[in-house]
Amino acid sequence: MVQKYKVIIFSFVVLFLCSCQSKEDPSSKGSPVENANVFSQMSDEFYQKAIDGYRLALETQPASKDKIYYQLGKLYYENGKYELAIENLIKSGQDEAKKLLAIAYYKSGNYTDALTVFEKVGEQQDSEYLFYYAATCEIHNLHTEAIKLYNKITPGEFQERAKDRIQKINALKENTNLDGIDPKIKELIVNSPTQEDFPQAGAIVLYLKEKVEVNDDNTIEYTEHYLIKILNERGKGSGEVQASYDSTYEKVEVELARTIKPDGQVISVGDKHIRDVSKYLNFPLYSNARVKIISMPEVSIGSFLEYKIRGSRSKMIAEDKFRSTYFLESDNPIQHAEFSIVLPQGQKLHQRNLNEEFNDKEVSLAPEVETLNGKTTYSWKFENVDQIIPEPKMPPISESTPIVVLTTFNSWDEIYSWWWPLAKEKIKANQDMRDKIAEMTDERMSLKQKAKEIYNFCAKDIRYVGIEYGAAGYEPHFATEIFANKYGDCKDQSILLIAMLKEAGVTAYPVLIGTRGVPKIQEDFPTLMFNHCIAVAEIDGEYIFMDPTGETVLFGDLPAGDQGRKVFTCLKDKPQLMDIPKFSAIQNTINQKTVLSFQENEEIAATREVRASGIFDQAQRGWLRYTMPILVKQKLQQRIQEIIPGSKLLDYKIKNLEQMKDNIVLSYNFEGSDFFIKAGPSMRVIPQLGSIGLSTVSKPNRRYPIDFSVPYKSVSVFEIDLSKSYRIKSLPQPVVSNNDWFVFENTYEKVGNKIIFTQRNTIKKERIEASDYLAYKILLEKLSKDIRQSIILEKQ
Repeated sequence: MVQKYKVIIFSFVVLFLCSCQSKEDPSSKGSPVENANVFSQMSDEFYQKAIDGYRLALETQPASKDKIYYQLGKLYYENGKYELAIENLIKSGQDEAKKLLAIAYYKSGNYTDALTVFEKVGEQQDSEYLFYYAATCEIHNLHTEAIKLYNKITPGEFQERAKDRIQKINALKENTNLDGIDPKIKELIVNSPTQEDFPQAGAIVLYLKEKVEVNDDNTIEYTEHYLIKILNERGKGSGEVQASYDSTYEKVEVELARTIKPDGQVISVGDKHIRDVSKYLNFPLYSNARVKIISMPEVSIGSFLEYKIRGSRSKMIAEDKFRSTYFLESDNPIQHAEFSIVLPQGQKLHQRNLNEEFNDKEVSLAPEVETLNGKTTYSWKFENVDQIIPEPKMPPISESTPIVVLTTFNSWDEIYSWWWPLAKEKIKANQDMRDKIAEMTDERMSLKQKAKEIYNFCAKDIRYVGIEYGAAGYEPHFATEIFANKYGDCKDQSILLIAMLKEAGVTAYPVLIGTRGVPKIQEDFPTLMFNHCIAVAEIDGEYIFMDPTGETVLFGDLPAGDQGRKVFTCLKDKPQLMDIPKFSAIQNTINQKTVLSFQENEEIAATREVRASGIFDQAQRGWLRYTMPILVKQKLQQRIQEIIPGSKLLDYKIKNLEQMKDNIVLSYNFEGSDFFIKAGPSMRVIPQLGSIGLSTVSKPNRRYPIDFSVPYKSVSVFEIDLSKSYRIKSLPQPVVSNNDWFVFENTYEKVGNKIIFTQRNTIKKERIEASDYLAYKILLEKLSKDIRQSIILEKQ
């Protein structure tokens, strides 16, 4: 449709130019480039004159507006001005205008409006129109409709293109069996292990080859090639392959993807099985963080998944720096793995191995190094790598498997010189921010009080977008932009917090941190092992760390994942490594007091008050803030059933939930009966009040330490107010244990006609090493038996 109009216009222009040349031929006066420039200028002049002519016609020929809007829109369209074309075509009622409007919407990237117009116009006997109609359907994942339209295109240019699209959508079977695939892959499939060989695995990685190549122009190319066998239902999750990337500088392509069925039939992945979507669809600021998803077809038990992903980055970190982290083990066993880094010969690669105590098979982590044609290749090969078998309360994977950390950074100064300029210019306030600061603070406040108010605002009123650090670039947005949008990722929230603190007179700096789950920073090994950004303020000679993403974390406290980490700070215009303290057990405490009052008829009125601090306050606040009240009530009803079967919750109250000034206090009242265990007409037994959890010592032995993350303290008090008709016949003896790992107390006390039971447990060491596990297990199991005591009453 459009092509024929191009011919007419081109013919008109040629005739017009020829007539002009008869008067004065530019080609007779200069070089070919000069002549071309003359023709280009003439083309621009004629294009503008045509536009002016159509606009004049719209004013002078109102009866022909339909036709003129179409002709003007077509002129814009043919010159690639799709938005202007749409603006005019939408005003024309001509059928040809509507067809061209649909295509213009498609070419402008407005696929929703394109589909709307295509569906209104319907199918037409026009190959170009049908092709773009089908392409629009394809973008909307309407693959069946797209194929139907492609098949209706008549012979010619667009039919050939349509055939190609149909093949890519359907991914026609490239082979009917194993004979046509790489012999090496075929051999791995034929000789692959079975479920009996790996009873704990859901799938096994038969082959994994990763390669990263840094080019002389500081661009990067990488490939990932996987062959996976599905062993059972759990392994089917491997059929959803995700490749995350930053579209600002990165491209990702699926070079190969196919499912090889147990009978040897090969099913290739088509475009209908691949989606490229924003990872954070609801947050436009981070639309460059994308993920390519491959849904492997016909995944079944015993099938094999093979895919190869190729990617490229047009820009390296800090212009010419590289870093990578390779985890030896994963959730699935790995039969054969290869990993290689290729660098220009002049670049030096630094390596640090972590967690080598878990290298049970003493696998060599040293690379083979080869220099050829100006490139140095570092390569590793691993055979028969075990899977990670999870254990209760085990450390994160970053502390539980051998890791190879690689970098070309030479100093922390290099990291500072790269990142600080990206952040520094963003730490600026505007009048709206100043007004908000003035609203929250006044001159009578101390700097710490001001910092607390500003922190609470940033933590509570700025929505946190949980984006992995680096996924959407390392450069933060301007603080003014985050303040206006009221949402941001960690680096953006921290930059906003720092900007507002500085405006209020508080000196503050950004902090790059690798939280728990990321390999720990090594002071003598500069590299980027960060997944998070927080802030540190210097107030009255004290450094106070603040994590504004912790929306349930009080000022002065930190999430458990931040505590005890070595961090990188841009402090006083220089890089500095600092240590965030790990808070003591006293700061991570949960106190629970339950008061039971008995009547003569053994009915009970009861109250429970829960006070929490540190990690317990954060969890309690999060639960109460983001849970529907009816579900909170249901959960409390469940808890009181554990104390008194058949009891009834009367009410509950929450203090300090929203203010972020003090710790949460939760209290609730309930009533019931049948608390006592009856032992004859006059004897009553109060059930065991204390308990020790044994889930962490359920295994006969462990490979990994027990990891409590941070020290903590728990206190549980029962105050039982007996009526005068009960006499205490037997009160249990106290149980106390003070050892290398914890202090435990379980005591009973009689005060008047009350029984006060107290259990305290203070974790002294947050990690129980695997070598100490057996001794710890014996101690804990003995304590669990020792506290198995009950109070015996006699009814008078």
